[in-house]
Amino acid sequence: MGVSLYYPLGNSWAVNSGITYTKLSSDLYLEVLLTGITADSRLHYIGVSASADLYYMECGTFDNLCQYGCSVEKVVYGTLKTDYIVDSVLQESTLEKDQIKNDTNFLNAGLGVNYSITDHVGIYFEPGIRYHFDDKSTVYTIYKDKPLN
Repeated sequence: MGVSLYYPLGNSWAVNSGITYTKLSSDLYLEVLLTGITADSRLHYIGVSASADLYYMECGTFDNLCQYGCSVEKVVYGTLKTDYIVDSVLQESTLEKDQIKNDTNFLNAGLGVNYSITDHVGIYFEPGIRYHFDDKSTVYTIYKDKPLN
């Protein structure tokens, strides 16, 4: 989720910048011969984005747009809980906090529709595509598994 502001540059172009919050979570369970490991990770990111918007069709209070941009997200809090189980009995549990530092960068593009509520406030729907660059960390996220979303 996020909030963005845009500044028009003429009739068709605008620059757009915003702040986002992203939560990534994953659960993993691995079992081999009555020995199991569960891992539960939660990463909270704050991001800053910048983009250029091209408004290519206007129809009353609706605008159609193309957006091209980039973003940087920084982990502000992260946890990784690991449980080690042998014969269905918990043997050891570890919890790592704030040691996860995998910031991520990505490029994005999208097509969307903007509905203007007032001259300065609008709601938009913007499906798009984004590519996440490798963050070189050891923490496994969906950004590593599928960098193109």
